[in-house]
Amino acid sequence: MHRSIDGWVEALALAYAAMDVADTVTRLTGSAVGQLDLTAMQPVAEVGGITNGRWYQPGLLAAVYSDESELFARSAYRTAYLYAGNIDEQWL
Repeated sequence: MHRSIDGWVEALALAYAAMDVADTVTRLTGSAVGQLDLTAMQPVAEVGGITNGRWYQPGLLAAVYSDESELFARSAYRTAYLYAGNIDEQWL
């Protein structure tokens, strides 16, 4: 979920851009998502995520989706995508 339609559009645009420039994309689900350490990364505020969020550091973008997990109270539904490679702050 996002705070606004603009945030949702930003999130979609960011996902497409990341997919286009990433060297690798890794998908994590369930408990593996909870083990992600996002403390060294900065949140991408433009997406305005409530249950879904994006975090950035040079060379890496993490997209975490928790909406269905929270709605159905099923932690196994959490999903994260890690986009690695030529991830640059200029297009955030």
